[in-house]
Order: sequence, then C-alpha cells, then structure tokens
Amino acid sequence: MEEKNRTQNTKEEKIYTESIVESKREMVLTPKNDIIFQSLFSKGHENITKALISSIIKTEITEIYMDTSTHLTRKYMDSKLGVLDLRVKLQDGIQCNIEVQLKDNGDTEDRFVWYTSSQFVSQLKKSDRYKELKKTIGIVILNYELPKLKDIEEGCTNWKWIETKYHQKILTDKMEIYIIELPKIIHKSNLKLEDSLTQWMLFLDNPNSEEVKKIMEENKEIKEAVETFDDITSDEELRRIAELRQKAIWDENNMIATAEERGEKKGREKGRQEEKKKIAKKLIEKGMLIEQVEEITGLTKEEIEN
Repeated sequence: MEEKNRTQNTKEEKIYTESIVESKREMVLTPKNDIIFQSLFSKGHENITKALISSIIKTEITEIYMDTSTHLTRKYMDSKLGVLDLRVKLQDGIQCNIEVQLKDNGDTEDRFVWYTSSQFVSQLKKSDRYKELKKTIGIVILNYELPKLKDIEEGCTNWKWIETKYHQKILTDKMEIYIIELPKIIHKSNLKLEDSLTQWMLFLDNPNSEEVKKIMEENKEIKEAVETFDDITSDEELRRIAELRQKAIWDENNMIATAEERGEKKGREKGRQEEKKKIAKKLIEKGMLIEQVEEITGLTKEEIEN
C-alpha cells in the first residue's frame, strides 16, 4: 500500500511539474489568447479585422461595422478589453461572429451551432418578415484539433445546410459555420506561406516567429496587426487580465489531468469551480462588473455574489 501511494504521488508530482514547465513556456501572450484577440480585432482596428475575415471566407469585404454592444467596458483609460466573442456586420447586412476557443470542453460543435443559430434568429423583431433575415456567418478558431474531424486533413472547413443524399443541394445560404483547427494549419511540413489564411493563423500562434517576419514584408495588414499587438500588450493592466485568463486555463488543465489520474470526476468538477471562484475574486478586486465576470468565468451571478 505504501509503495502504491508513493507511485501515485510520483505521478501527480510529474503532472504538476509538467504543467508548471508548460505554463512558463507559454506565459508569453499571443493573439490567440481570447482576451488579447478581442482587444486586437476591435473598434478602431477595422482594417485588420476585414483582412482576417476575408482570409477565412475568401470574399472581399468592402464594409465592416463593429458591434460595440458586445464589448465589455473597463474602468481604466483606454477601455481595451473585449468579451469572449467578436461580432461584426459586413456589406449587405451580413452578420459575422468570431470566437477563439483555447481548450476543448467537449461541447464545441453543439455550443457553437447554438450560438450561431441564436445570432441568426435574434435579427427578427415582432413585425419583421422571415425573408428579411440576413446571412449569418459563424467562425470558430480552435487551438486544438476537433476529434470529430480527425479524418479531415484541411484545417479550415465550411459547414452549410445541405441535403444528405444530394450533397450539392444547399437548402439555404443564410447561415454557415467555419471551423478552423489551428494545429492542422500551422504544423504542416509544407506550410503554404502565400495563403492568406495560413499567414493569419501563423500570426495568431506567434507574431514574433521568423515566418511572420517574412510575411510582414509583403502583407501590410499583417504588419499592422503585429504593430497593434505590440501596442496592446504593452498595456500592463490588460496583460494582467489576459494572464489571469491564461493561468485559469492552465490550472484547469492541471486539475483535470490530476483528477483523471485519480479517477475522481467529482473532485475534478469541484476543483474547476473553486478555481473559477478564485479568478472571479481577483477580477472583482480589479473593479470589473459582475456581468463581466460572468462572461469570463462562466459562473452565475448568484455564485459570484456569494
């Protein structure tokens, strides 16, 4: 029994040590950190936002309107913090939602379909007619590979309403979803550096890489994005919030790994909730509103107030 406990402790120490090493290695903030992402592609940065979306949907964007109602307010001068999703309107009233998902919670597909559908149906008011619905495009950028898509080599897939037998028959083009699996694009041995989508994904992963430095020489929007990223991450207050967000993800990953090693599902959920509460307390101490803390942590208003 004593030997078994010693072995168990060794395994847990190994998991914890690996987590700490990974945390130190990854503490350099990148644009794929969702807090940084929303600050980067926000009002005032329409030019690079247009370029990013255009690289994904492969359509030239002539007009873009930032939906400022989805942005959280901050109690410091520059007010740069965004929420965990980005909403914009394009030409012809097209609605577009972009989200960065850093870790797999096991519900990516269902949650994002629900989210995009909700945005689609929320357009109509009581007196509106169905034909007045505008196209809605959902874009989710994943920092991991989706298990359901493991047999698909492409890193960017486009999903529409099609007939199951006659695959070319599209029921409606008014709602579609793009799923981007970042690792599938940037970890290829034959990177297509001339492809605009590849260029943007390399930027999101590491704006200081040698590939991005080369891309900046030809792509003025990527160059502008790198300069904007440098400006944003020089804001110490924003960095602290983004680092809290990143740390929360690492801590949760470590708790899940430890809980799975022990086979304690209850302990995993309890540990996850406790960590969320710790993060919530820190955010409230920094002056964030309860509604803002709800969006970042996923806790309910009652849990936060308690």
